[in-house]
Amino acid sequence: MTDRDPLRGQALADALAEAFDSLAPNDRAAAEAELREVGVDPRGVGQSLRAAADEQRHSRATIPTRPARALWTQLLPLAAMLAFGVGVGWWWRGGPPEQLAAAHLSTAQPRLTAAVGANAPVDAAPIAGGPSATPTPARHISCVELPVEFDDGRDVAPAPLLPNVEAPEPRTADEWPVDAAWHLGRRSLRLAKALLPASVAAWIERGDAGFTVVSPGDGAMHDNYPPSFWAASDANDERFYVDPNDCRLRERATDAISAPLTGLPFPKVDGADAAAGCEVMWNVEATTALSGARSATATIDALDRDKQRDRLVVNMQATSFAEKGAAKPDSGSLRAARRLVFLGPDNLRGTAYLTERPGERNDLPDEPDRTWAYDPKSRHVRTIDAAGRTGMSGAGLFGLDDFNCFDGRLEQFRWKVTGESDALVPVLSPAPLPIERLSATRSQLALPNVVAGFERPDATTVAWSIDGVTLVRRPVWIVEGEPRESFYAYGRIVLYVDRELYRPYWKLLYTPDEMLDATGLCSQYWARSSDGSLAATGTHPLLIVSDRRARADLLRIQDGEVFDQQLPEDWFSMKSIIASQ
Repeated sequence: MTDRDPLRGQALADALAEAFDSLAPNDRAAAEAELREVGVDPRGVGQSLRAAADEQRHSRATIPTRPARALWTQLLPLAAMLAFGVGVGWWWRGGPPEQLAAAHLSTAQPRLTAAVGANAPVDAAPIAGGPSATPTPARHISCVELPVEFDDGRDVAPAPLLPNVEAPEPRTADEWPVDAAWHLGRRSLRLAKALLPASVAAWIERGDAGFTVVSPGDGAMHDNYPPSFWAASDANDERFYVDPNDCRLRERATDAISAPLTGLPFPKVDGADAAAGCEVMWNVEATTALSGARSATATIDALDRDKQRDRLVVNMQATSFAEKGAAKPDSGSLRAARRLVFLGPDNLRGTAYLTERPGERNDLPDEPDRTWAYDPKSRHVRTIDAAGRTGMSGAGLFGLDDFNCFDGRLEQFRWKVTGESDALVPVLSPAPLPIERLSATRSQLALPNVVAGFERPDATTVAWSIDGVTLVRRPVWIVEGEPRESFYAYGRIVLYVDRELYRPYWKLLYTPDEMLDATGLCSQYWARSSDGSLAATGTHPLLIVSDRRARADLLRIQDGEVFDQQLPEDWFSMKSIIASQ
């Protein structure tokens, strides 16, 4: 027997095992029924084939002739039974593989339409280096749907809240299903590796993460913002400018820094312009400020690779005054504010943080955010500087600047655009979620729960693996921010920002000595009321992973958010926080 014989045996065993495992659900059921009729336990077929493959794979010595014949004697009957079962499945399903593929495609199309939008055109353009051949259809697509109807005359499909897609994982470019959901895992990583940050690709390569990739169609996500937002953005063209040296927003007509902000301040960004980085980040701030005042309860889990270490429960409330012209030159103006109150664990209950983001003033151009922390045990309030915003009591990696992926004061960084490309980016849903009106001033948004690896009893992945997040291909700016303060915890921040919707998706945090310390996955969502009068953006979930330290923090909003347009004037004050204890 030659040295090639073990390899041939391994190849046959691998091929048979793969064929049995890859049967579609109905085909496999028919094959199993036929095997039972002849007295063979179908559960043992795949296991026997896999065991044979493993035995061949780990056998490095020359195999004697007689044992080799015994192995072939075991494999041939199994192969015959498998072929018989597959043939019966083909006959029962109505034809050979070509007809079966067409049948799968026809049954998958309605579910695919529900998942990516009834009227959204299919994005058939392959990614660079990707396929151009006919794709393999998904086996099964199901999603929880909520009806969405808009009064602006646009027909919009239901928004899938939590896609649950059992999709094929292509191995070659020719198998990439560009018009159907597909699984991005170890086998298919090479097809999309260039579209991901290197650290995220490393997660997939190690088996720490896997994603379902969907195609919402060209232009489908443009309508995640209402027409009034885009009209205001168009009206802002050439209205504002920024100096890249200080990143301060000014109005061209008056050279003032006190203008109200509605829509994107920079609807057209030239990536080669020195001010492009600042312009991109001002657009990000504008989309974050869409909803005004909002509140939610969230959990922040501190995780090791194999377990949960700790959990914080926080009540988050934030507001933006940008649309009211808050950037006024008087001393009492605020551009934004945020308050956090810890609800658990017991040893941190009542701990609170308050941040005020002052409107820029000509006499104080570099005024930083004002942040205070309240300790309920000592009833003491202390001031936190910019360096302290990268951390938070009880959290490992998560800091005050990490909310919404980036929540720092953008003028405290030197921003520049380092590239533009297409990328696969995380979203909770590519379509806008519905906001329900509760009253003239209050609305609510329901958000699906996201399950983490440590919460699944049968999980074989890391504790911070998450379900419910899908990837879509989007055009992005790659923006780099260098803190102006030398004592800031990170040397630079890199963000992948949508070139059309201006939401951040990936966040890379580097130490001052240029070592990658952590990677952030910022799953974005968009929401709209039925009449288009209220729109919101948000991040759920937000995952920060430090491969260097083998730790992660996972923030998830529980149930949903409430939007309130009439909060008390002193709500965002330390006095109000202490009074509520």
